[in-house]
Amino acid sequence: MKSIKQILLKKIIIATAIVLASMALLCFVIESFLSDTKTGETAQVRLSDAKERISQSASAIAEVTTEMNEEYLVKTRAFAEMIALDPTILDNAEKLEKIRSELKVDELHVTDENGIIKWTTVPECLNFDFMTSEQTKPIMKCLEDSTYELAQEPQLNGTRGILFQYISVPRRDKKGIVQIGMEPKKLTEALKENTVEAILKNITVGKHGTMFAVNKSDKTLAAFYDENYIGKAAKEVGIEDGTLELPEGKVVRRYILGQAKLICMEQVGDYYIGTLVPSAESIDQALMSTGVIMILALIAFSLLTLLVIRTINKNVVSSLGGFVKKIEEISHGNENERVNIRNFKEVDTLSNGFNALLDGIKEKINETKQLNVRMQELLGNVADTSSRINSLSIEMKDVSKRISEGSSQQADTVMQLSDSFHAISTEVRENASAAERACSFSRSAGE
Repeated sequence: MKSIKQILLKKIIIATAIVLASMALLCFVIESFLSDTKTGETAQVRLSDAKERISQSASAIAEVTTEMNEEYLVKTRAFAEMIALDPTILDNAEKLEKIRSELKVDELHVTDENGIIKWTTVPECLNFDFMTSEQTKPIMKCLEDSTYELAQEPQLNGTRGILFQYISVPRRDKKGIVQIGMEPKKLTEALKENTVEAILKNITVGKHGTMFAVNKSDKTLAAFYDENYIGKAAKEVGIEDGTLELPEGKVVRRYILGQAKLICMEQVGDYYIGTLVPSAESIDQALMSTGVIMILALIAFSLLTLLVIRTINKNVVSSLGGFVKKIEEISHGNENERVNIRNFKEVDTLSNGFNALLDGIKEKINETKQLNVRMQELLGNVADTSSRINSLSIEMKDVSKRISEGSSQQADTVMQLSDSFHAISTEVRENASAAERACSFSRSAGE
């Protein structure tokens, strides 16, 4: 038979297991929500960081462009001053090439008063009319305004596939245009380092999250963790138009190239900027947090279980043990023994009830003993009476014998009477013997 401690311990373990399982499920749900919320907050921080970097990038490029334009204008003015000092250098190809090399530029061009290139270090550009190209038409203003200078925006050279820039100023000695052309390498490097792809590539969201960018104009990827998809439609990787238009701060779960990702979006300039965090990362974080909570809960429940068991041992099991000991003492004949266990209210009530029961039993035993005494007295009286009756019957038998000598009929009558008295005497003796046995049984019961 199981002890009360074993029964309670089993129930506590089952209840604890149910509570811990419920807590684990609830904690996981809550931690998953909190993890997604935290991911959204982290994503917002990274988006703000990206936005700031893009803004700083634009400022850096503008600063580089301004410095570069100023530097190139200085070189173009210097070339114009050289021509004003010695116009004959224009007819000397070697001197022009030397000047180009000293100025560290790629091309030198000089036009006549009509805007047609007459002197150049690039033979292919000889006799090119600035009025024939939309790109060069704005430069013609140098022929009319001697203070006008123009540093054109760098443009991609289709033939060489590089950025190229032209800077133009008026001639100092006569009407005409002095121009230099060169690849803005400093700007090219700055642009490479400050493209949206380069900026976002260096930003990590969480442990393994990345960022991406989509061009607003054609919805193509400008930045993505898989470079093979850059320039392709965002839909090809699973980024739909509805995802791009998400409100700021909202986190959604989407499948990107077959993998579940948490996405948060923001619009920055000409781009849709977004974060891609593996959904598994959020789940792992939730599981880790849940695990820590469950370990702490398990420790707490274990300590609580030990405390409960100790309390049960101290107050319940020990009290019951005291009751058992008292009962054993009482069963061995110590009828005056009483239970005096007062650990707490319930045990005190039980002690009082048990003592009241013992008092009642003792009272009944005393009553039984008194009854036995009275029965013994009565049986003694019955035995005395039986003895006297037996003696009387013997005397009557003797008398009847004497009388029988005188009359046979009377003798027969007297004999019958004698037999009757003898039967009565025998019955009385049997009753006395039965009473004696009852008395012995009653005495044993009393003891």
